[in-house]
Amino acid sequence: MITIFPTFFPSFACKADKCRHTCCQKWEIDIDEDTARKYRHTPGPLGDELRAWITTGDEGSACFRLNDQGYCHFLNEKGLCRLILEMGPSSLCQICRDHPRFYKFTYDSQREEDVTLAGTGLACEETVEQLASVAVATTADKSIFFIILLLN
Repeated sequence: MITIFPTFFPSFACKADKCRHTCCQKWEIDIDEDTARKYRHTPGPLGDELRAWITTGDEGSACFRLNDQGYCHFLNEKGLCRLILEMGPSSLCQICRDHPRFYKFTYDSQREEDVTLAGTGLACEETVEQLASVAVATTADKSIFFIILLLN
């Protein structure tokens, strides 16, 4: 198996409240089945709030309803996720854990092995800053800023 990803990918972290924008707005935030089940059984006031803000999306899966301003209800006034603050990062649904990371799985028929291409979306402020800093740092020596990981 071959995996190709930018050098900053393993240590990539959301800027959270330091970002001038937020990913937590204006799109359907899908909730994977395991996390939806966990949210439906979360006790106390936060559990009640979770259940109140979960709805069924266009494709029939669970998702968060957005507030009147188009933001995730759990994004606080400081730009931080209340679910992380109150329940920890492991409480997040899959899309919130992964985004803006993406993975593309393919097969290299010449080498006869699986290939995974991984990266982060260019709409993300942190991604652009990371790419710009790597590009500046590597321009002088013409280094490539992707890592190719070969696994047998």
